[in-house]
Amino acid sequence: MKFIEYRNILRNKNILLFDFDYRNSYKNMFVLNEIIFNNNEQVGGSDKEYYISPFSLIQKEKYKSSETVINKLIENLVVNNINGAKYACKVSNF
Repeated sequence: MKFIEYRNILRNKNILLFDFDYRNSYKNMFVLNEIIFNNNEQVGGSDKEYYISPFSLIQKEKYKSSETVINKLIENLVVNNINGAKYACKVSNF
């Protein structure tokens, strides 16, 4: 996903930020995506937690009903709270 596409998706969801905040949250989306990818890749245990990619979360229309989750995700990414953003991507939040 390119930055312009990311910014336009957020604007369409009425998430308006300063330019620096768009860029900071965009950079943190990649960090979070890598953490989630590595977490979902691990095997073992029956109480495993699963997470949705933050890019999928903001793009897919099926998650539109959870706009508060998307808002929390972006808020956490803007302030560099990767753990809070990761929690917003948890599958049980939907």
